[in-house]
Amino acid sequence: MVDGAHRMCLRKYGLVLLEGEMAELQSLLTTANGLDERQDIIDKITDKENMITKVSQAMFFEMDQEMFESVLIYSDNPVRHHKEWAQTVHLSQVLKDEWKLWMRRVLAYVHDWRDNYQKDIENEENEEL
Repeated sequence: MVDGAHRMCLRKYGLVLLEGEMAELQSLLTTANGLDERQDIIDKITDKENMITKVSQAMFFEMDQEMFESVLIYSDNPVRHHKEWAQTVHLSQVLKDEWKLWMRRVLAYVHDWRDNYQKDIENEENEEL
């Protein structure tokens, strides 16, 4: 079984972001004022842990030895090589749809994180002034 490098990189990136957010939330526990605020932080940590579990589960498809070896051999035109290889593989519509949904969720998460990260930086800069 093989998972595409781009998917693995996106998954790792998502995990790093989630783990960073979880570590930040854990550090907030020490400065939490009151039980309600503390419980809110604990609930957010639990949500992040659940997301980490979901993102950690890889999506795989099986291929025979010949296909596997063809993926490892570099061709003069990797794009054409990939298209030719993809035409020889039968992927169910369900698998294709699930992949598209997963990819949309990852990209939406990355975009949201980037937007919020930029806003957080701007807020910190304004607070310093």
